[in-house]
Amino acid sequence: MVASMIKKFIELVTKNPWLATIITGTIIPGIIAALTATNEMYHAVQTKSDWGKSSQAYEQKALWIKNITCMKDNEFTYITNDHNVEVGSIVCPTGDVLISAKRPENKNPSFKLVSLDNISKPIAFNSFSIISEAQAGEECQAFNNENYLIQESYSKSGYCTRYYLDPHYGSVVCSEPCE
Repeated sequence: MVASMIKKFIELVTKNPWLATIITGTIIPGIIAALTATNEMYHAVQTKSDWGKSSQAYEQKALWIKNITCMKDNEFTYITNDHNVEVGSIVCPTGDVLISAKRPENKNPSFKLVSLDNISKPIAFNSFSIISEAQAGEECQAFNNENYLIQESYSKSGYCTRYYLDPHYGSVVCSEPCE
């Protein structure tokens, strides 16, 4: 019964090219989109995360499992800004970073783990060219007018380093001592 229905459907589609166009151009992509959306909805409900963020929730869970003793074995280093927002961090033995953030109106802080892999490797597809330029010893002055973010950072000893950052990917294009 089902086989004969499929056979009739295939005959109908082959005799009517416009029907094949409708099926392959709209119906099949619609079914794929519906399945993808249903899958994301299921995972968002399972992780109690916002729509489209279930993969981040799964990544956080995996990082917590990997760094289960990080908070127990280490102490946070805290910084508070002028608005009494308190941010703390711990570098876990795995190299991952545990961040604690607390707004003044909140009783408890929020925690997030950031994978060392996400910090240490460039995210961009064109990151190889950025890395090769930075490692080639290019003069930083050449990057002033190329949409790079220039940030200066001071060490506790007062030494200043100027970083030229690609703001899209967070990668350092080059660095130099401040003048």
